[in-house]
Amino acid sequence: MPFGGDVGRVTIAGESAGGHSVCALLASPPARGLFSGAIIQSGGCPSHTVGQALARGKKYAAAAGCAETSCQRAKPAGELLASGAGFVGGILSGPLPVSGVPELPLPPSEAVRTGRAANVPLLIGHTRDEVRQWALPFAGATKAQYERAVRIEFGAGADAALAHYPYSAYGDSSYAATYAFSALWGDSSVFYGLGGCQYHDLAGAFASRQPRT
Repeated sequence: MPFGGDVGRVTIAGESAGGHSVCALLASPPARGLFSGAIIQSGGCPSHTVGQALARGKKYAAAAGCAETSCQRAKPAGELLASGAGFVGGILSGPLPVSGVPELPLPPSEAVRTGRAANVPLLIGHTRDEVRQWALPFAGATKAQYERAVRIEFGAGADAALAHYPYSAYGDSSYAATYAFSALWGDSSVFYGLGGCQYHDLAGAFASRQPRT
């Protein structure tokens, strides 16, 4: 049953993996003309190739003890779920859109970079403190432990990172290192691509061709 609205003014929106899906739709020729605006919130344009997707599928089938599809269909749901426990992955390594098929001929990132994505107005951003939960293991870390971890992760860039994100700027509670890493990871995108730098660059790529970004 129709729900009303203007079919000429449809905006698609998604957050996190939903943001990935929005970018894939922007890059999908069959979806062209079905929407007139898009919102990507805390998502980007990663994808798998057909080869990568097939390899993941075969690896999962082996974990489930199956060599063919009919075997998986005969398995109890609980057994299949247990077999897939190790296949969720991170935001840039888990289930992603698959490029190299008619619905998505190009990787979404390439379609955006080369101007072959849908040229519609775009709103793009990321969720503040989104990676804080993943920084919780640093609760209770001392200043020395925080700085050592930053040096391991950022190498030659550690001095600059510590200058911008000093331990002392995040209070004196046991969560100081958690808050510091949350800010550092969230701005730099080093944690599975989540956060500011990736989205800043992606917004620039869109804006170079679509002024209403």
